[in-house]
Amino acid sequence: MKAVVMAGGEGTRLRPLTSNQPKPMVPIVGKPCMEHILDLLRRHGMNEVVVTLAFMPQAIRTYFGDGTTLEMDVDYSVEEQPLGTAGSVRLARERLEETFLVISGDALCDVDLTALVSDLGNSERYAARIRDLEHTGDDLTHQIIGLLNTTFVTPFDRKDIHTLASTLDDVLDSTEALADLLVLLRIAKPLPQFVLQLDTLRRAVTAVALAVRDLRGMQGVVEACAEVRRAEREGDWLFRHGVAELYAGDFGAMEVLMWKDLLSEAESAIDTCEDIANTLESVVLKFA
Repeated sequence: MKAVVMAGGEGTRLRPLTSNQPKPMVPIVGKPCMEHILDLLRRHGMNEVVVTLAFMPQAIRTYFGDGTTLEMDVDYSVEEQPLGTAGSVRLARERLEETFLVISGDALCDVDLTALVSDLGNSERYAARIRDLEHTGDDLTHQIIGLLNTTFVTPFDRKDIHTLASTLDDVLDSTEALADLLVLLRIAKPLPQFVLQLDTLRRAVTAVALAVRDLRGMQGVVEACAEVRRAEREGDWLFRHGVAELYAGDFGAMEVLMWKDLLSEAESAIDTCEDIANTLESVVLKFA
């Protein structure tokens, strides 16, 4: 299986470390972050890599070359103008004929990639697990509403608590719907934009969880909510470009309908995360 390594980021939040080098070249334990990612890919048998470049592309090409020193086959796709996450992958589509893995070249990780790419057929098992979690979420929501109706003094505004409980449950509902659709539609090969959108949803949900956890002390809530908004903006971009890709003419009518439903459900979940962030910020402002 081929892998696409996204390495076009400027790393503005890491400056001055990235003032004269691209973010994937920032050294970690003696070698660039991207080299750790390529080592991970090689350990899992992914020796053919397409690297998407934008900011200071020559620095990365000079260092890694054609991949010979790493016993890999490294090719490059360079953006003439910023295309965003999905756009950079789409630009490299002529080099990608079969199912492929997309991974960031500037985010250090140690994921079991072999298990990940070999587990596409187990969507039904994962869907059952998600369904169980959604049912647990329903029970918790009912408990919160019941407690709210029998409590005279609440930690903060009664309406905000009700809104938070309901919208958190809505995110779980959307996640369950996505899992069910993946099983019912017998998805075997995911759309790249959909994979990226799900990763954006993961980031948004993680930030929501951090914000809710920090709500007791009101510390860190605003920062977590800002991350939710960044994810929501990226989710909007991915949704629009995903739909544009579907309408480009390379997909059959049924495929367009199927993937548009999945993209829309994921987009709905990300938007709901932003609704939660808005409520959380409102709570913080009331206590400021």
